[in-house]
Amino acid sequence: MRFVRSLTRIVRFCLSKILDRQFLIFLSFLILSTAFWLFQALDEEYEVTVRTELNLAGVPENVVITTPPPRSVQVTLRDKGYTLLRYLYGRELPSLTINFANVANKSGHVRLAASSVYRQLTSRLTPSTRVVASRPDTVEFFFNYGLSKRVPVRLVGHFRPAKEYHISAVRVNPDSVTVYAAGSLLDTIRVAYLQPVRYGGFTDTIRFSLKVQPQLGAKFVPDHASIELDVDRLTEKTVEVPVRWINFPATKTLRAFPSKVNVTFQVGLSNYRRVSAEDFALVVNYEDLLRDNTGRYTLKLRSIPPGVSHVRISPQTIDYLIEDVPTE
Repeated sequence: MRFVRSLTRIVRFCLSKILDRQFLIFLSFLILSTAFWLFQALDEEYEVTVRTELNLAGVPENVVITTPPPRSVQVTLRDKGYTLLRYLYGRELPSLTINFANVANKSGHVRLAASSVYRQLTSRLTPSTRVVASRPDTVEFFFNYGLSKRVPVRLVGHFRPAKEYHISAVRVNPDSVTVYAAGSLLDTIRVAYLQPVRYGGFTDTIRFSLKVQPQLGAKFVPDHASIELDVDRLTEKTVEVPVRWINFPATKTLRAFPSKVNVTFQVGLSNYRRVSAEDFALVVNYEDLLRDNTGRYTLKLRSIPPGVSHVRISPQTIDYLIEDVPTE
């Protein structure tokens, strides 16, 4: 109860001050002085930066815009404050239009000075408003008359699955795209590179979409591709591979000790049964032996099947003898 009485007294006191005549006179002068200051401030000149749309009109059906002009431009206007407020919070700025027929050329590359583009904006503003700056200072776009070709899509990035896993398949869809560009530029484009990306630590199939890296003056259709990376768990396998020889004359033969060696490697579980000793080739070159006088040869794999990694040969070095083939 005591709290309610105190609160009531405070409210009555505030109301009496608000309704006090002297307070009302002070409040009136404060409002008038603020309004006077505001009118004076708005009567001064200021600069403000605004954005307006930019449209390209009248493009024929047989023309492909490979790199379009910017969708909007920034202009800095100078005028009195109350006029600039109309542009900021009142009416919208008129959009700018580039007529294709007026600027088209044989090169397929149009560059327009800002003054020629913003001239139409000046004529549609209040007479007292001036355009003092613009951005960009040059408007450009590229086009061609349907010249195109197909190019393959290339995935760019770094992909590292989790430990004991490897990437077993990479699928890019689509694997090729159509590129539109002027003839001179079109001849230099061989591949459509996707935006670089990094993935790591994954243990299951991942799917994502990437855009084609843009190139000035070129248009890729479609401009993106879907990526699918399959992963497989790694396991270790050992096979016994015979040592073969090549480039030996008909009168010579090789005797190797041992004649077979173990090849140990890592392979995905899905390919474990498919990879066999026949998929590896251990060869000894006769020409290499002629340059060797130690009687020992370090083995090297001539071929390794796809999907196999971390290959080890045991033993890595063999003893050998070159013998004459007996004649009848």
